[in-house]
Amino acid sequence: MLRDLFKDIHLLVPAAWTAATIAGLWVVGRLISLLVAGRLAKMAKATQGEWDDAVVRAISSRIPLWSVLAGLVMAASTGIFFGVYPARKAAMLDPIVALRSE
Repeated sequence: MLRDLFKDIHLLVPAAWTAATIAGLWVVGRLISLLVAGRLAKMAKATQGEWDDAVVRAISSRIPLWSVLAGLVMAASTGIFFGVYPARKAAMLDPIVALRSE
């Protein structure tokens, strides 16, 4: 993009344009490109939103209660097994024996 800017300026300088005029043209060009890009993005978002609505309506989003409860039970049991069990086992060891085995 910067290389294109230098090419554009190189073409305008021999035409005896002032630096302020060239800068103004550059700003106007960038504003036009921003407006066009913004409009294209807005159109794409509207199309994407319509497509998303159709997909959401087609897919059932109900989650059964048993699967939520099963997830909670699995998370709790994993936390207890990998957190509490090793800590309790380490707490029951004699400190001298534990340091000797390391």
